[in-house]
Amino acid sequence: MTARVAQILADAQARVSITGLVWTIGARSIAQNSAPPRVVWIPTRDQIGPKEVASRANPSIYTRLAGVQAHCWGASLEATETIVHAVIAALYATAHGSLRVAGVEWPAPETVTRGELAILSFALAIPVLKLTTPTQTTNITSVADESTGAVAGDGILVSGET
Repeated sequence: MTARVAQILADAQARVSITGLVWTIGARSIAQNSAPPRVVWIPTRDQIGPKEVASRANPSIYTRLAGVQAHCWGASLEATETIVHAVIAALYATAHGSLRVAGVEWPAPETVTRGELAILSFALAIPVLKLTTPTQTTNITSVADESTGAVAGDGILVSGET
């Protein structure tokens, strides 16, 4: 997960105020089977598409749609739905220009052992920037006239010689 995606998710988390809500990142957190309420961010499949918005200073060459799932657990269907809506609203407030909500999946009840689960799938549009080569600057501190001892026609051009 890139730093930009992690920052958007952290910003979204800060906007949700549900008492006791626990946030984790990574598929390994699913196996913890903790009590609700909780949200687990899981990076999924990214897609690469044509460039969208770029700055002139560092133009993008493509757009990476970073896929993420938010596994939202609540004690009840209503509590889970509240979490899903809060996450969507927080993502919109944080990254509405780059947010692509794909949908919400409600797994079969027999596959969920603690509370209710909804899986929100979305993508964040992240520009793939053109690589820039660093420029090196050299400061000239002195200039020496090396024309003394110049030999015309020796193939070495020195200052003052044509």
